[in-house]
Amino acid sequence: MQEKGKGKGGKGKEGEGEGKGDGLVRHAFGLAAFAGIEAAFNVFPSTPRSSLLLLGCHLGVLAAVATAPFDAVEKTKEKKG
Repeated sequence: MQEKGKGKGGKGKEGEGEGKGDGLVRHAFGLAAFAGIEAAFNVFPSTPRSSLLLLGCHLGVLAAVATAPFDAVEKTKEKKG
């Protein structure tokens, strides 16, 4: 049985894991990824540069989802019900 506040990684106590600056960095990355994807989609016809931008943004979003802390998922479930 896992202790409260610990995800699969098992590090940190309740309330730890994501510092105040981590959330800001994640939000800034999300906005940058959104802007990059929009900029890549607004290029017609597509160019190698716009295709690389789109690929890079999607890989970054995938990496961010894969490394998201499990606590964020648990907090979302608690808010819904």
